Amino acid sequence: MDYRNRYGSLSLAVVSDFLKVSEINDSIVADEYRITLDQAEQIALITGNRSIQIGLCPKPYIVWHLNVSHACICKISSLYFYPELNAREILEKLYLYFYLVCLFYSYFW
Repeated sequence: MDYRNRYGSLSLAVVSDFLKVSEINDSIVADEYRITLDQAEQIALITGNRSIQIGLCPKPYIVWHLNVSHACICKISSLYFYPELNAREILEKLYLYFYLVCLFYSYFW
């Protein structure tokens, strides 16, 4: 799976069979497929979380959803995030924007 946008690019490789989503948990993910929190933030921005879920406990990993009931575990084949950008700062700004929009609409709704 390949993703590309204004934040960077990402290629993922499938490392498991497609499983029921309810069967995917931390205990079946090998350490070699874990990612850092910084990578998780970058992946969120690059993918817009389209078909992607980041498992967080105890260390992040990537789940790619085929549909609502089936998914697989993936590893990063390549990840490029534009070095002049800071993923955490961008996510904080997006969250603040979302919060303010919700507040605005709740006031006038």
